[in-house]
Amino acid sequence: MKLVFHFHFFCVCMILVRITIFIDLDFLIFKYLLIRSHYCHKELMVSASKRHCSLIRSSLGGVFDPNQRREKKKIFRS
Repeated sequence: MKLVFHFHFFCVCMILVRITIFIDLDFLIFKYLLIRSHYCHKELMVSASKRHCSLIRSSLGGVFDPNQRREKKKIFRS
């Protein structure tokens, strides 16, 4: 009788351990996918921003360097 009780107790403990491991694995997989999707979204936003900037540059007519100072046109009054 005692042996049967110990066996059942062992089986229940092993089932609980397996459930805990599966829950932990599911959580880790979910966390990995969440982080991965966050970085993929971030990369997509950066590439979209770069594309948008290049479209603006091309519509301005050529390469535009934001660090370059614009020369002020001198207005000659006659």
